[in-house]
Amino acid sequence: MQQPVEHESVTAPLVSVVMGVRNGGASLAATLDSLTSQEGVNLEIVVINDGSSDDTAALLAARAAAEPRLRVLERHGRGLTRSLIEGCQVARGNFIARQDAGDISLPGRLQRQLRCLEENPDASLCSTHVRLVVPEGATVRVNAPQADALADGLTGPAIHGSVMLRRSAYEQAGGYRPMFYFAQDIDLWSRMVEVGSHLVVPEVLLSGDHAKIAALSRAAEIDVVFGCGPYIAESRPDDDRTPEQYRDAILAEFAGPAPRPAVIGEIGTGDPILPTEQAALSGAAMAQRQLGSALYVHLHPFARRGHEALDIVEAAGGNLRRTILCHLDPQIEAGLDYHRELMDRGATIAFDLWGDDFDYGDVAMPTDAQRVEATAQLIEQGYGDRIVHSHDVCTKTQLLRYGGAGYAHIPRHVGRMLEAAGLSSDECHRQLAG
Repeated sequence: MQQPVEHESVTAPLVSVVMGVRNGGASLAATLDSLTSQEGVNLEIVVINDGSSDDTAALLAARAAAEPRLRVLERHGRGLTRSLIEGCQVARGNFIARQDAGDISLPGRLQRQLRCLEENPDASLCSTHVRLVVPEGATVRVNAPQADALADGLTGPAIHGSVMLRRSAYEQAGGYRPMFYFAQDIDLWSRMVEVGSHLVVPEVLLSGDHAKIAALSRAAEIDVVFGCGPYIAESRPDDDRTPEQYRDAILAEFAGPAPRPAVIGEIGTGDPILPTEQAALSGAAMAQRQLGSALYVHLHPFARRGHEALDIVEAAGGNLRRTILCHLDPQIEAGLDYHRELMDRGATIAFDLWGDDFDYGDVAMPTDAQRVEATAQLIEQGYGDRIVHSHDVCTKTQLLRYGGAGYAHIPRHVGRMLEAAGLSSDECHRQLAG
């Protein structure tokens, strides 16, 4: 058996990050960068290269030569489960964290999980909330499980790569089992919950494959802009951070490994705007004040909380002229006075549900014809520089394959609709391309 690359100068780590990879060269560098930049944790990174045929082996060899904390084992196509079994066997830390190639550990992830397990000695594992990038259109969503939902051991953390395990509990439970080529994680959770409780750090500390999204952006010659910050309260239960803590988390993402966010948000608010949402929006406005970046605010589509949201931003020192209020098109049917009031305060409004004319229970979206009419009217009244447009694709029914308008609806159709309503080509370009 080939032994991992060792460096005599490395002291015994407290945390071992274990990763199995096959043909992950395109995204592995960003993944490793996100781990080696973690602060406040004595760690090692154990990577099992499971028979890769791309440049993974060369990349790992070069990194291991320069990074004493990286240990690499070369294997030949045995599968993820056996790779993890061996990786955990050779790991030297009292705590074992998982991560997969393509995942990004956000600043503070390992430190927060380690602190959680050290402060709760009866816990067997700790996971985090995760921002997931799914294949269809690179849609991003947040997976935010609650600790009580993990009590049966079958629900499982947000994703496999988000966990940190107490090594003694892992071994007591019997570790990964080789007969589970798939679902090795669920099998392990169901046994570890009998050893100790499963905890969750209620914060997004792991993210999906940003490197692949960056590569997609370059290949397609389409700008992809990352945002950051907490969403609505339902997506992050038990999150009771202060505005200053929310601010610091956002600033850390802007200072973290590339690719970095360029805007803040959407910061989630509901109806009513709950205290934890107020704190998050205040913290986001405080971060905006330091960064000067645009701040996107998610408003409940069928309520009128825009002024309340702007009051929160303003009180925290945010810049209303760099603040975008999202989901304002469902309010079109009730008249545009509300929209004009918000823009008169300096805010930009978003008609960001183009192509969505579905009914949601007892409420219905406006039609695109109504969006066109409202846009033209506001432009005529001098508000054209305070409107932005998009299609917020957040359900599968909005995708082409399920009968929706898809991601190309605005460039394919909306421009022509605005021109047909009498807008000049220059004005259409200003509305849709900036």
